[in-house]
Formats: sequence, C-alpha cells, structure tokens
Amino acid sequence: MHMSRMRFGLVATLLVTAASLLGRRQRERPEPESEYRSGRFWRTFEAAAQAIDQRRGWDKLPIPLGLAVLAGIRDILRKTNLYDTRKAPTVNEPPLLAPDTRYTTQRAPDGSYNDLEDPAMGRAGHRFGRNVPLERTWPEPEPPIMQPNPRVVSRKLLTREEFTPAPSVNNLAAAWLQFMVHDWFSHGKGDKTKPWRLPIEGGDPWPQKPMEIPRTIPDPTRPPGHSDYPPTFLNTETAWWDASQLYGVSLEHQQRARTFKDGKLNVGLEGRPPHSSSPDPQSDPTKEPGFWMGILMLGTLFQREHNAICDRLKSEYPHYDDEELFQLARLICGALQAKIHTMEWTPAVIAHPTMKIGMRVNWERSSCTTSRASCRSTSVPTGSYRISRQWTSCESARSASRATASFVASFT
Repeated sequence: MHMSRMRFGLVATLLVTAASLLGRRQRERPEPESEYRSGRFWRTFEAAAQAIDQRRGWDKLPIPLGLAVLAGIRDILRKTNLYDTRKAPTVNEPPLLAPDTRYTTQRAPDGSYNDLEDPAMGRAGHRFGRNVPLERTWPEPEPPIMQPNPRVVSRKLLTREEFTPAPSVNNLAAAWLQFMVHDWFSHGKGDKTKPWRLPIEGGDPWPQKPMEIPRTIPDPTRPPGHSDYPPTFLNTETAWWDASQLYGVSLEHQQRARTFKDGKLNVGLEGRPPHSSSPDPQSDPTKEPGFWMGILMLGTLFQREHNAICDRLKSEYPHYDDEELFQLARLICGALQAKIHTMEWTPAVIAHPTMKIGMRVNWERSSCTTSRASCRSTSVPTGSYRISRQWTSCESARSASRATASFVASFT
C-alpha cells in the first residue's frame, strides 16, 4: 500500500510539474484558440487524466494526483464541449456599442468589450452557445417530443419520499445559486400564447390541468425560412460574472439603479431595495420567473455592500467623482461575488479536499495574475487595485455576514 501511494505521488508530481512548465511556455507563446494545448504532451496528459478518472475517480485519488486529473478533464471539456452558434446566419442584430477606452478599465453596461478581441461575445442579447455539436441539437417534432410525459418523468425521478438532510449547507445555498443564475443567463419570460401543455395523470396534485409551460422565445436574429442550422436562442442577460442582476444589462437599467451621488445605488425604505425603479409594471422584480425571498435577500445584501464599498473608496480617494466611485465599486462587488462562489459556495456544496484546493488555486491564479497584469497594462490606479484586492481577499466573509445580519435585523 505504501509503495502504491509513493508511485501515485511520483506520477502526480511529474504530471503537475510538466503541466505547469508547459503551460507557462504556452502562456508566453499564445496559440490560436483552436490549437489550445494541442501538442503531443497535452494530448497524452489529457488521455491519461481521463483514463484515471474513469477507472478510479478523481475524488478517490491522493490530492496531488486528483488535482492533475481535474486539470486534464477541464482541458478536455474546454476543447470538446464548447460550440459557437454564431455560425448560423444572423440578421437584424442590435448594433455593438461604440468603442471607448473606458472599457479597458470599466464594465460596459450591456456586457460587451469584456473580450477586446471579440467585443460582442457574452453581451446581453447574444446567442447561447452549445455544449454538444450543433448538428445534434435539432429538436424532436411534436408530438414525439412529449413522450414520455416530462411531468411523469419528473415525478418518478425527483419525488422526495423522505427528507435527506444536507449538513454542509442550508437554504442560502439554493438562494445563492439562483442569484448567480440571474447574473449569468435567462431565456426571458417565455411565450405564453403557445405554451407547452403537459397532461396531468390521476392522483397528481398539480392544480392546473393540463400543466402549461411558456415556450422559449425563438431567436429573432435568425433569417426566416433558413433551416440549414438547428434553432438558436438568445441570452437576455450578460454571460459574464459582472453582477448584472444588480446593475442591469443596459445603460437605461443601470441609470435607474443609480443615485448619481457618491457612486451609490438606490435603496428603498428601511434599507430595502426599491419595489421597482421603473414606471413599467413589467419590470416589477416580483413578477420575474423564480422570484422569492431568497433573491430579495441577496439583492438587498449586495446593494448595501456596493454602497459600503463606495463609502470606503470615498474615504480613501476623496477626489473620485460619482462615476469613478460607481464603476470601481461595481468591479469590486462583482469580484466579491465571484470569490464567494469560488471559495465558499462551491467548496460547501462539493465538500472534498481536492476540490477545495483546486478552487483556491483557480481563484488565486485568476485574481493575482490576470488582475495584476490588467492593472499594469491599463490606467487603474495601484491604490484602487490594492483596495479591491483587500476588499475581496480579506473582507468577503465578514462583510457578507455583516450585511446579512443587518438585513435580518431590518425585518425584526
């Protein structure tokens, strides 16, 4: 047993060391995306990682080897599970925001210019990509697509017969994930004029018979009658981790959320979010699909957190105007959400030592190397970068708990 563990450790050390060295060389000599880690070593490394995972499972390996296997699987998924739907013809696509040097240090309101080489990627109103080859995404026609009945499948597979506790999490885990999903993607409210109708069997307690589910809205940027590609769909949100559930996905939404004083967001009575910042009743947040108290709670928490960040920045940099305070506070607040998800939420849901180390390495690499390089290559003040790092690295847990306690106290 001891010799077996030594061999595993030796293999892991060799794999991790070689991957690190070659990865460094490749970062120094970037290759086109289609050739991402396409050399012989990487192909061998990924094949070995996949074979080990399928035979043993990464979670059953010593931590160093488990990390190496996860790295190989991640590369395989990056190469084989991302398919661009922009190959399909496009008409009447909304125009891209005009280029602006501000977007090298600020978020564009609609999520564009996060990738300066592909400024439209991930903006609100962009097409969803696919995780399988496009030719395999043609939908089944009706009525075969309704067999078996999705309602019957859900009841057979997901009906809870007895309560199974999850001791590492609480209800906030579900609220947090839904809050993040509201930042990343949405198909919109759906088309209620032509809903899916699911038959309800006898004994099913569902009150509506048949069950009606709004259909996903078709992609309006596809030319009519063009059937060479399968259907595509648009993301109404930005695909980036930019806290758009707080700041909106357009300049109009962003302006409604702001006070235009000291960079802060609007806060309603007793410190709670305004019921709606728009005269349009359709923008009422309580009418959004999936709304519940958990979403309201986290929205309240991060609105207050944004304003607390603005207070801290203003005390450090009293010469900053409203726009500078808002934009920098938005970057910090978005980074704070990303850190909590990476370093706290994910390790709580997947409570495995290898995963905890992997997520920490992932965060530290992205936050230390990418952010520092960005600050050196743009006009972000080094002092602002220091405040941002201090806030996200040292204060995330206590600021979140402080804001949560304040929120709970406001309702008692």
